[in-house]
Amino acid sequence: MERTKRTNAGTLRVAPDFGDLAALGSGDANHLCTVGDANHLCTVFVDGNRFGALFAALQDAKVSLREELSAALNEAIRGALVVATADVTGEADTYLPVVPHLVGGDDLLASVTADRAWDFVVAFLNDYHRRTAALAADYQQRAGTPVPAPPTASAGLVFAHYKYPFANCLDLAETALRRAKSRHKAREPAVCWIDVTEDGPELPLSRSAPRLMTLADHRSDIDGLCTIPPSGRAQLAKAAQDGDDTAVAALAHRLGHISLIRPFQLAQPPMPLLDALALGRWWQCRRPA
Repeated sequence: MERTKRTNAGTLRVAPDFGDLAALGSGDANHLCTVGDANHLCTVFVDGNRFGALFAALQDAKVSLREELSAALNEAIRGALVVATADVTGEADTYLPVVPHLVGGDDLLASVTADRAWDFVVAFLNDYHRRTAALAADYQQRAGTPVPAPPTASAGLVFAHYKYPFANCLDLAETALRRAKSRHKAREPAVCWIDVTEDGPELPLSRSAPRLMTLADHRSDIDGLCTIPPSGRAQLAKAAQDGDDTAVAALAHRLGHISLIRPFQLAQPPMPLLDALALGRWWQCRRPA
């Protein structure tokens, strides 16, 4: 199956416009979303974390930073792009579900069919880290000098209708990316996102920027929230906006979902409940584990 997917990803054409790309929404039978997905895209902006430390550690070694190392980093980001694209490509797809606009150095800017975006970003960041870790280990051995923790990358995601101006998506993606990097001092992979249709045209001031590891460790908790019907999630989100945890718990109990919100009402939750509910709109489209 994996070989078939990779072959398909290598032979599919690029969508001629954003409308055709968005129309792939829910085109994969393995995806969970079925309604309203075929008119949204996700703009993904990725940037590396702490690459300067790697270059600084190797500046006195016999390594061509401008040519050899730069070429290796370019190969890492392109390789991760291929892997992540194959990961979200379905057998029924008529076009590639990912359109890269900028690939190079430690940067990636791409448009992704909205219902594949979380899968794509998680796969990309994980594979990219695997490649940079191998690269750092190789250079450490060759240079005979200590190398800092392998560089990683963070991402900003913007979900919006495919007709929403791309320039606006780019600005929002840059803003979300900056928050993802600054919240964790660019020390580990993290993500921040905005859903323009639900959040409006500005990144909410309260929007968190969870670590990639947090999303992995609490995937089942987020999946649980996604089983709540949309009307229930909307009611809980409205209550959570008021900041009254007691009222939220009472509502969740009345709706029969108290166990599903408990992980997000702990003293140190993986992310605020309001953010988890907002994330769930597109997270629920991810393929089952």
